[in-house]
Amino acid sequence: MWDFTKWSSGEVALAKHILSDPEDEISNTTLLKWAGYYRLSTESAKSLCQQLSLAPITNGWNARKKNGTVLQVIKKYSPRFAILNGREDVAHTHLRLMQEAPKYDIPLDIFNLHDFTVRNDHLEGPVSLQDLWRYRAIFVSAPEPLASDAAPVDRFIYKIWELVETAGSPVIPSRQADWIARDKMEGTAYLWKSRIPSPLTLTTTSIAHALDFVHECRQRGRSVVLKPLGKGGGWGVTRIPIDWSDNQILDLLGKYKWWYGAGLLYMQEFVPNIGHDKRVLILGDITLGVEDRLAGTEGESWVYNISKGGKGLAGEITPEEHTLARHAAEACNQFFVGVDLLPGADHQSYVLEVNSNPGFSGFEQYVGVNVAASLLRYVALFGAPRGTMKCNMNE
Repeated sequence: MWDFTKWSSGEVALAKHILSDPEDEISNTTLLKWAGYYRLSTESAKSLCQQLSLAPITNGWNARKKNGTVLQVIKKYSPRFAILNGREDVAHTHLRLMQEAPKYDIPLDIFNLHDFTVRNDHLEGPVSLQDLWRYRAIFVSAPEPLASDAAPVDRFIYKIWELVETAGSPVIPSRQADWIARDKMEGTAYLWKSRIPSPLTLTTTSIAHALDFVHECRQRGRSVVLKPLGKGGGWGVTRIPIDWSDNQILDLLGKYKWWYGAGLLYMQEFVPNIGHDKRVLILGDITLGVEDRLAGTEGESWVYNISKGGKGLAGEITPEEHTLARHAAEACNQFFVGVDLLPGADHQSYVLEVNSNPGFSGFEQYVGVNVAASLLRYVALFGAPRGTMKCNMNE
């Protein structure tokens, strides 16, 4: 149907991007933005559109014929998907997948992670391990990590995840990808090992060492941010004012260690920045777009999470920032990922973290990309990697 062998890697990525996009019209502005992600010229992008059966129109391209072909291909191969939900509610991501799947006649089976058990060395539950292989992909939504005294539950969840992966179907995110991204300490280590610019970080149980780190950062004129190790969405993030006394800092560290850190302190140097961060949404070898995130009118003026009242805007990204985001995704073994970049006041961009199960309600609202449809179409057409890599989680 589409002969990717005759195209460069950049052309293949743009072709996959175009085929994954569900819109019936693509503006020239959008096409040129996509071409920029993959370092392609305007002429190369236009030639690719014609080869994919897009028709030129005023200020853009008509994609209806292309979308009709995509629908035929998906229906021909009848891919099945599954959701393995470990939350008490249903994540917005999975609600959107449930809304989009019927448009392509894609069966989407939903299982509760807590309906599975482990008997000896095998999985028991509402679907057999032998039947899991039939799915084109299995989307997993795990609960937030629990307190330290509930760590056995976390290990149980990851064991189920591991056994599901042995069935052979791609699991999104893979167990390893989730573990790297969910554990901020581990994600930071992967970034630093790959020499990806990231804020200076300290993880410790020692309040004395934590205070030394605050002093170290202050010598460079920087304040310090405290974060819960395994929580997302900006929850519990606290900044230590640069003018606080040691007594004030020690009081905060002692309380934070147990109220938010479950006995652990995860600390990062605060990077002076230009007033917003960037969420780069990556799917396999394509980049779905960029969202600039600004702090909300209430709460901390330096916390940009949409879930904490932040505001989003369709964003732009430099070629260097795009390369940085993709390197971060690859370094942390991610497939569908939100990479958070912070443009520093020193003109250097830093990777704050990667998100293996990125929420995209704000992204769809502010950037205008149908992420759910793009995710389904991409995986239905081009597949996803299998999470076969082993990771050391104290096993």
